[in-house]
Amino acid sequence: MVAVLKVVQCILGYLAEKEIAMPIQVERDLKISRYLVFGSLIIMEELGLVEAIAKRANWKLYRITDKGRELLEKGKTVIELEATGREPS
Repeated sequence: MVAVLKVVQCILGYLAEKEIAMPIQVERDLKISRYLVFGSLIIMEELGLVEAIAKRANWKLYRITDKGRELLEKGKTVIELEATGREPS
């Protein structure tokens, strides 16, 4: 569980710094497995921590949301998260 939280924190920090990024950039710059990056972004999007701001064929651009910034800035390890209930895109 701690490792997963660290990955989420790293990705949120990266998005907060870069403002927008594609998963391949996150993978390359943070040296995190491609599958872990993609999986984490899907889950974080469902929880409202990040949002896809542009989509095209097989890529997306992501940015951190206010909820994601709150989680990152307060250094919380627990936050009330509620899935949106929509299908991942």
